[in-house]
Amino acid sequence: MVNFYKYYKVFCNILFFSTLLYIFYSFKFPGLNLISSDSESFLTNSYYRTPAYPLFLKITKFFNDDLTKLPVFQQLICVISGAICFQICSSIKNSPLIWSLLGVFSVGNPLVWKYSNFVLSESLYISFSLLFFGFLIKGIIKKSSLNLYLASLTLGLLILIKPVAYAYLASLILIFFIKLKFKKSILFLLPCLLILFITCSINYFKNGFFSTQIFGGYNIVGQISNLIKPSKKDDNFFIKEKIEKKLEFINKRIPDPPYSNWKDYYWKTTLTYNYSLWNIIEPEIEEYITKKNINISEADKIRAINKLSWQISKDAIIENPFNYIQSVLIHFKSMWIMPFFNKKNELSLLQSEIDSFKSESILIPSILNQSFPNIIVNIKNIVMLFLFFSSLFFLLQLILNSNNSLFLISGISSIFINSNHLLVSLVEPAIPRYIMVVIPFLALIIAVLLIIVKDKVNLKLNK
Repeated sequence: MVNFYKYYKVFCNILFFSTLLYIFYSFKFPGLNLISSDSESFLTNSYYRTPAYPLFLKITKFFNDDLTKLPVFQQLICVISGAICFQICSSIKNSPLIWSLLGVFSVGNPLVWKYSNFVLSESLYISFSLLFFGFLIKGIIKKSSLNLYLASLTLGLLILIKPVAYAYLASLILIFFIKLKFKKSILFLLPCLLILFITCSINYFKNGFFSTQIFGGYNIVGQISNLIKPSKKDDNFFIKEKIEKKLEFINKRIPDPPYSNWKDYYWKTTLTYNYSLWNIIEPEIEEYITKKNINISEADKIRAINKLSWQISKDAIIENPFNYIQSVLIHFKSMWIMPFFNKKNELSLLQSEIDSFKSESILIPSILNQSFPNIIVNIKNIVMLFLFFSSLFFLLQLILNSNNSLFLISGISSIFINSNHLLVSLVEPAIPRYIMVVIPFLALIIAVLLIIVKDKVNLKLNK
């Protein structure tokens, strides 16, 4: 046991202290409800969900029918995955204290714990993200084909947990082409591509669509709901006009042009996203599709809704390109800045702006009922801004193919964070859940920065 701790110190530290924190959180915040607003679609294996998390729920139900132990399973998987990933990083650059501290922060923070209590895919997604990163780093630095194949395999599963991992696939292709020869890149991508091909094929023969799930249109049409302003009579003019009129009471409160008041724009579009999509846009499109074909199957109907949503979104973006670009920039910025941490004066102004939404059955998050001290918000802004510019520096080092192992760890973390933020910003608002999934990669960048500082200090002291 002593020898195991000696060789796997970081793994043991993260496993022990994160478990202690999770036990503390469970006593401090008891009674969290398993079910959230998005849980039903996973439990029913909806066509617009990828299949991995619903399959995970079915496996869990085999051992625990009412899913009451699901949080424990998700927390255990997350902690072990984090411990493995940071142990791998420690084997590449030995600094057990820093890797242990940031590893505990990565998987032992209360936000990750909170979401592991729900029937939501975020916790499992974080777990597989950490395994994917660990295999990838070890594969590249140690030149291990096995680990690169494992990384590719894990990424395939990761995409089937949450489709935002397609951003990581694009990043992985770039990383492989920078670090490896073309033929090797193709070979190492095969496990991931094979998983996706098999899943798409099963969906095609079973449900009639060749993709990992029916998605995209559903997401982006809610994101651009304030841009639906039909100006020419095309095939979809009347449905767009009907949607525009029903959204008018929301859209008239959203700043235009967007960036003139970016925080106000962020909150209003984020708060109204689900309401606009699921209470207005989707029902109107569904009614429109059903009237045209009353005998349409459920899968065909969802596919038709998704297709029409894409068409409406494309038209809105073409007619309002600059507003769409501003919207993407605002939500990308928000993914980094995290504007849901507000000072007292900011919260007062914001609260008066969004209070009117309460009467429209639009849920206001509890975080808007509390403010944070100015110094906390200012420190948060400075830290996140510093991390953003650090990510750009490390990203540049990755592109320049630096041989520094620390730069590789931070560079790959940086490309994953920014690709995640960009993909989300293109199709959805920057809600905390989507930011939370990259906390481990932020922790890895912080760890690298601390190790660089520590090494420089030690170098000066030893002169």
